[in-house]
Amino acid sequence: MRHGTVGKLIPVAALALAAFTVSLWPATPGITFPDGKFVPKDSIYLFLCIGNSAMSGRDTLPDTTTVAHEWKFRISPADYDWKPAKDPACSDANTSESDPKGGPTIPMIRELGKLNPKVTVCVMQYSASGWTQADHYAYGKDGYVAIVKYAEQLGPNVKIAGIVSMFNLVEVQNCGTAACIGNYSGSIQAMVSSFRNDLKTIDASLANVPYIHAGYPVMAGNGGSGNYLPTTPEGVAMIAEIAKIPGLVPNSVVIPTDSCSICHSCTPLGYYSHYDSYGNHRFGKREADTIAARGWFPLPGSTSVVEHMVRSRLGYAPSIHKVLFDGSNWSAFGNEGKSFTVYAPSGRALSVSAENSLRARNLLPGIYFVKPDIR
Repeated sequence: MRHGTVGKLIPVAALALAAFTVSLWPATPGITFPDGKFVPKDSIYLFLCIGNSAMSGRDTLPDTTTVAHEWKFRISPADYDWKPAKDPACSDANTSESDPKGGPTIPMIRELGKLNPKVTVCVMQYSASGWTQADHYAYGKDGYVAIVKYAEQLGPNVKIAGIVSMFNLVEVQNCGTAACIGNYSGSIQAMVSSFRNDLKTIDASLANVPYIHAGYPVMAGNGGSGNYLPTTPEGVAMIAEIAKIPGLVPNSVVIPTDSCSICHSCTPLGYYSHYDSYGNHRFGKREADTIAARGWFPLPGSTSVVEHMVRSRLGYAPSIHKVLFDGSNWSAFGNEGKSFTVYAPSGRALSVSAENSLRARNLLPGIYFVKPDIR
């Protein structure tokens, strides 16, 4: 048994079993992490992350620093345990602890940690190369079984906050025609439904656990431009399928992935379907801001450092309010037809406009501040 979380029961005596049970399920649910600190369940947010090699990443500049309130649960048959949150978040064919490569997962939980440093943010991840949704995450497949297995063991002592997925355009590249994409959205719907059905045995609320789907990652073999270019019939078909997901899967969101730059130095060379450090961090921040905007992660009640900075720069104005924009909740900026100013976290004014004209700016997800203009 490691750190009072996961272990093997050996029925040698009733007393020994009782002692094990007490240490595994303490009177106050929670986790004692490797640094010796006990954290109660309601302060631990665990995200279950699945995807292909783009999720585990081939970024040559991975995150190697650690923060005390950010952890990963390392899935490895020989050494499953809590470890500090640094890349890689998991092991697959393209990454290992001895030769780490970075993906967007650690940046995501790091950004969440910045939003609320009082919360312990954790990740449990399973990644695999190739057509990952069909081969690894459908009900009963290896990735699916691994995630559910450890979630069931950890669930009584953590808050499972969401399922995060990244299925790359390798899926499209492996398709010869648009027709082979088939009912991708339906496959995602079935996968999420199966996860929720199994997870609700841990906690009934997990029957509607949030689901986050990466929008449209860069295209493998597109010459390395990394542009958001759905120019092929396969690409158009995949975009159409991804767009259906929020309507098919309750409590879900698709996060835009355009303008996330790609890794030109990744191996094998010419395999442009993984993000570089900037792309991973950009997408990780979008994930964090979207999760917070949807109310899937607690924000501190007091004024944040960022908000304080903005108020200091602009001069204190009680009418300024913070908006967590997830890419779709435009109404959060104000009523259509009303004039207002939108500020970036730096305090720079982005626009003075009505909501309908603000839409044309293709605003990225993030934290913004809004001040109504009285005229």
